[in-house]
Amino acid sequence: MKEKGFVESPVTYNDIMCLYIRSNNTNYKVLDVLKEMKKNGVKPDNLSYRMCINSYGYGVKPCLNPYFDRGEIEGMEKVLSEMEKDSNIVMDWNTYAVVASIYIKKKFADRANNALKKAEKLVEKDGLGYNHLISLHARLRNKKDVLRLWGLQKTACKRQINRDYTTMVKSLVRNEQFEEAEKLLVEWKSSGNVYDFHVPLILIDGYLEKKLPDKAKDLLDNLVKERKATTPDIWGLVADSFLKKGDVGKALSCMEIAFSLPLEKKDWKLDSKTVYKLLKGFGEKASVNEVHDVKLFVLELRRFVKVDRETHYTFMKAYINSDKDPDFLYSYMKAFGIVEDEETRNILNGSMKK
Repeated sequence: MKEKGFVESPVTYNDIMCLYIRSNNTNYKVLDVLKEMKKNGVKPDNLSYRMCINSYGYGVKPCLNPYFDRGEIEGMEKVLSEMEKDSNIVMDWNTYAVVASIYIKKKFADRANNALKKAEKLVEKDGLGYNHLISLHARLRNKKDVLRLWGLQKTACKRQINRDYTTMVKSLVRNEQFEEAEKLLVEWKSSGNVYDFHVPLILIDGYLEKKLPDKAKDLLDNLVKERKATTPDIWGLVADSFLKKGDVGKALSCMEIAFSLPLEKKDWKLDSKTVYKLLKGFGEKASVNEVHDVKLFVLELRRFVKVDRETHYTFMKAYINSDKDPDFLYSYMKAFGIVEDEETRNILNGSMKK
């Protein structure tokens, strides 16, 4: 490489550093490349230093030894100090953001905040930069800083695109600032950006994580009223959340809406795990008056996804295990053409192996 002149530019060295990091090698290998650069009279650029810093956070697997982590931090700070003193380098927000991320990973919150302050002074009108800083503040649970930076971004940047709203909603949900997230969603709807279901989906997932299916359903209902696209899978997850609370009626209502979506069979994306969860939940929670609605649900479900014998067994086992009268299962088996065999007899007798 030397003979062909490939080592006269930092690009070659940066590529080698990148390979070491991707192969999860120790940061010593990456630092050896930096030393080799200097030895050959090649001046490191921003990326060269950033790669070395990165190697402390992402090129090395997390270590549970706090003394080792402290040594790693000191090594990273040494590289950062060298970069800051290099007269050929103009410091940028990205480097300090990387440093902050490593501090967060290693549980050095105060130092992470200091790095973020330095990054903020350099972000200027870079929307992507604001996104990174907002995300990092969210990881630190800096709720006020998340909102403050969003205000600065809106002032500095002409308009906010879906990427910006996605980052902000995710940050608010991460810190359980649901009211702020709801307000932001209203703002996003009137922002003029093209509709992207991934933006409200973040808030819906947040509601489900906190076991708030009613809030999730209300948001989905509003989207449907506004004729905005939703997905069968998310309706299935909301239905599953209702089932965990024992509300079979609302769970079935969610699936009725899912079935009514203007989608072709090939466009349906109801995960098989979600199907199993639903049928197990219906089997456990459905009352005698509700099981016939469940049968209609399964009949409808077959229009969109494959419902095999094992799927039916999931419902039947859950049903019989919840001490319900087995008579309904005979009509269920007849409706779906399930031939009685040893396994179905075990299920009906309540003696299947668990």
